Amino acid sequence: MDRDYMQERHRRRETQPHRGETNGWTPLKIIGWTAVIGTAVFFSAKYFIRLSFGIPFPLPGQVLWYINPPVAAGSKLTIKAPLMGDELYAVSIDEAGTGRRIGLVPLRKGEVARLTIPLGAYHFLFASGTTWYGPIELFGVTGKRSKTTAPLHFYRVGNQTLEHTIDLTQRVNGNLPTRALIPFEK
Repeated sequence: MDRDYMQERHRRRETQPHRGETNGWTPLKIIGWTAVIGTAVFFSAKYFIRLSFGIPFPLPGQVLWYINPPVAAGSKLTIKAPLMGDELYAVSIDEAGTGRRIGLVPLRKGEVARLTIPLGAYHFLFASGTTWYGPIELFGVTGKRSKTTAPLHFYRVGNQTLEHTIDLTQRVNGNLPTRALIPFEK
């Protein structure tokens, strides 16, 4: 009986950690993993809360300029949002050579924006969706985005300034070639 008791006691002692042993979990390791998991939970909650609510869309007619607003010596640009389709649209105006954003034009369904932009060559990024996440993320991964494949040129010849009108209604074989962007492509 004593022998059986001692064998059982020895088996229990092998499966349980000895005094001072923690099976590899030191206090520093526990603190580190707690910080990693806490950070992951914080950022994922922040991302998903933002995804579910969005932020308010800019007021009608409000153009977000990333440069000093152009003077009257620039060229006229008219952007028309379609009457059917998504509720919200945004058009980003980027310099053709550098890719630097110079302006963002937010539009609601059926609105028309008329603005003056500096002379030069520009690429346009068109985005649409229902939930606005701000000027950087636009409509998030759920929105539709496309970009012009060639720059549009705004220039002056003598006293005449070249003006452009962009209609956001999608057309097959339209005269403004664009390509769709994948969700995280800029």
